[in-house]
Amino acid sequence: MKEALIKNRKERLILPSRKDESNQPAQSDSKKIVLETERLVVRQMAPDDFENVRRFLADPEVMYAYEHGFDDDEVRQWIAQNQKRYTQDGFGLWLIIEKKTGESIGDCGITWQEAKGKPVLEIGYHLEKKQVASRLCDRSGQSVFLTDSQN
Repeated sequence: MKEALIKNRKERLILPSRKDESNQPAQSDSKKIVLETERLVVRQMAPDDFENVRRFLADPEVMYAYEHGFDDDEVRQWIAQNQKRYTQDGFGLWLIIEKKTGESIGDCGITWQEAKGKPVLEIGYHLEKKQVASRLCDRSGQSVFLTDSQN
C-alpha cells in the first residue's frame, strides 16, 4: 500500500492511498475547523451548507474547469464526496468562511486526483468571483498549504 506523508498543524499523519472506491458518502455532520486566520475560518462542509456551497458551484465562471455550473444534485454529491474524503483521507476541500460577514466564499483544500494513471495530491480552490478580485484565494490557499507544510 502506498502512503503519503503530510503534516497536520498538530501532528504528522500517514495518509493511506485511495483504497475505498465506493460512492458511499461519509456519515458525518461535523463542521470541524481546520484552519483559522485573522480574516477566515476554513472548516469541513456538512449537508446543511448546501445553499452556501451551491452559490459558488452553480456559477459556470467559477466552475470553468468543469465546463458548467453545478446543478443541485451535483452540489449534494460534491458535499457528500468531501465528507467521505474527510473520513477516508483525513482531508478534502473545506468551506471558507469570511469572519467579517459570516458568509461562505468558496472552498479550498487537498484532494487525491489521478495523473498519468497514478494518484497524486492536488491543492485546489473554488471561490466566488468577487473574492478572486480581493485576493482571498491566494491567502486561503497559502494558509492551508503553509499550515500543512510548516509543522
